[in-house]
Amino acid sequence: MPSQHRSTRPRSIGTSADAVQVSPELEWVLARAFAGSEGTRSGFLDGRAAGALASRLGLLPRIVHRLGPARLADELGPVAAKDALAEYRESALVSARLVALARLVGRVAGENGIKVVVLKHAALCLSGISLPAERGAADADILVSDADAARLTRELVRAGIRTSDAPVYDHQHSPLYHPQGGMLELHRTIPGVRPSPDDAEMSLEVLVARDLATPLDPGAPCLFVPRPHFMLAHALAHALFQHGLQPGAYPALKLLADIADLRCRASHDLLPDALPLIVAEIDEGDARAAWALPTALAAGGAAAVLACSDSPEARLLSHLLRGALDPGYGESLKLRSALTLPSDQSGPLAFLRWAWHTVAINRAQAWALYGADTRPKFLFALARRPFHLAWKLGRYIKAAARGGADRP
Repeated sequence: MPSQHRSTRPRSIGTSADAVQVSPELEWVLARAFAGSEGTRSGFLDGRAAGALASRLGLLPRIVHRLGPARLADELGPVAAKDALAEYRESALVSARLVALARLVGRVAGENGIKVVVLKHAALCLSGISLPAERGAADADILVSDADAARLTRELVRAGIRTSDAPVYDHQHSPLYHPQGGMLELHRTIPGVRPSPDDAEMSLEVLVARDLATPLDPGAPCLFVPRPHFMLAHALAHALFQHGLQPGAYPALKLLADIADLRCRASHDLLPDALPLIVAEIDEGDARAAWALPTALAAGGAAAVLACSDSPEARLLSHLLRGALDPGYGESLKLRSALTLPSDQSGPLAFLRWAWHTVAINRAQAWALYGADTRPKFLFALARRPFHLAWKLGRYIKAAARGGADRP
């Protein structure tokens, strides 16, 4: 059944570029991530600071993989290069294990006639668009229908995957983990991505029926991979809608790396097909700016992009950088984040439903938020939750009043 779509357009999350200072380390990180080994380099470079910044922005694996050990040591110095290589190797191992975990889920699903769709990191890597070694990840994401989720979970447990006490969100089934493979998130829907603005969030049934995903190969007919324009739509929704106002939860510069890979290894003309899937939740100007930024960074560098301070590209890049590097700015966004609902949750009843779910947390959420591992502690967590939220709301209002983020 179609959901009621709000009449207002999504607001841009871009912010003034005037507050961003482009250090030699930041220029180096963005040049090496998007312009490659031939990117520009200016001024004295603190190797340790550059490596730490690349890690914080989620770009270190990409940079190390592109430069190689010798060039890395030449530019960062031997000590900083050694640290960066160690982090790169660990990230590459985790990434490879997560891709293998996604394949395991696909095999188990296929043996039981269950369709699944790989998402995000697994989709980019299994399709050959991104290389596992140069893209870090924390979990494997798989889309499965509500009708098949319980059966798939049972079969996965038989295959050695375990249940997890991690919090459950509305768009997910209960999370799982593999002792060697890592965390596994089974999605019910894809937040921020809709067949049309008036439809519910994308489900497996709709994704497959509309030919937005295809089987990975003839030997795995139940394991589907989204088409490239859908991967782009999901990447934009994940970074700009799900985490756009919560920059501490996801290294958003990875979005630009994913876009660069999609441009290079899929197509330069994906955006027109991706936009209709995300216009309900994402400002079109932000989506277009994100699509353009990797090319702009490769051509002129961060300083050149930010110099045009009123351009959509400069404002979006400013938001992504300040969200990652400026704690005060991130704090100032939390009030807007707390009051922003998806487009199909408009009206007073939807707000009350959202407020109830925010206050009435479940056992897993209480454990994650407050360490409530017993029933008395869980009850105490429920009792303190309204007061904790009121204190946080007051802090968010103060942060927003300080003007860290652009006002409406």
